[in-house]
Amino acid sequence: KNPFVPFRDASFDTETFNLEPIDVVRGTVKALRYNLMDLKNFDMEWWSYCDHPATGDLHEMVTGKFIAFKGPKKEGKYHRASGVMDLSPSHY
Repeated sequence: KNPFVPFRDASFDTETFNLEPIDVVRGTVKALRYNLMDLKNFDMEWWSYCDHPATGDLHEMVTGKFIAFKGPKKEGKYHRASGVMDLSPSHY
C-alpha cells in the first residue's frame, strides 16, 4: 500500500485524478530528458512571485510554449474562509 496521500488540487472542484509522488518523479525525469526543465537557471523568486494569486497564480510549464494558471471559473466568487478568489473569464 502506498504510504503517501495522493495530491489533492487546491480548487473547490471535484477531484478527478490521483497524483502520486512517483508520478511527479517520472514527470520530472521525462521533462529533464526532453529539456523541458532547466534546473540550473530556475528562478525561485520569480516563481514565487508568479505563484501568488494576486499576480496571476500562473506558471510557465514549457518555456515559451505553455502556461498553466488557476481559473477561470464560470463566475467570480470570494471564499471568505480561505481567502481565495475565483476569477471569471471576463477578469482575464
